Amino acid sequence: MSDSVVLAPRVLAVASHVSCLHEFHNEAFWDASFHELELIVLLSQVVSGNVGNKVAVFVLQSLGSDVAALNTVQFSNHTGYKQWTGTRATAQEITDLYNGLKQSYLDDFDMMLSGYIPGAEGVTAVGNIAKGLKDKFQHSPGKFFWVLDPVMGDNGKLYVAPEVVPAYKALLPYADLILPNQFEAE
Repeated sequence: MSDSVVLAPRVLAVASHVSCLHEFHNEAFWDASFHELELIVLLSQVVSGNVGNKVAVFVLQSLGSDVAALNTVQFSNHTGYKQWTGTRATAQEITDLYNGLKQSYLDDFDMMLSGYIPGAEGVTAVGNIAKGLKDKFQHSPGKFFWVLDPVMGDNGKLYVAPEVVPAYKALLPYADLILPNQFEAE
């Protein structure tokens, strides 16, 4: 990332995430060369549909970013359908996959984007990754930026276990940008 780019401070954004990003970041951020960004994205993955890592990786790579995708779940399709099947990554699997990157010196990330994480232990594991990256770059202000989308529910209904909510709340002070929907913000 260019040394002249200064990322905006933490913001609580509620509404369309893209318009909020446009609104809350200065033009220098959007004019930055995305091909220089190294990102890790920890999101869901579906075989059929366009959510989570399936969309994020495509968009970010299309912008020229180098993206490391760590899937928090692998589902047949979006869980909004009546039927779906798949697997959830455990906190240990998330940690092990990240540690594999770290041991191979593949952890020099400028940004982390995290979204749907199925359990409280997984949320904590993802938070530990972010905290570790923040510690790694503590002497380089602006080097690392964490975008946290605390995916928990919508329309008045949780679609994660209740213990996920306090796990996310514990991470809020560490995130640089938080992107809840209206229900999640309440």
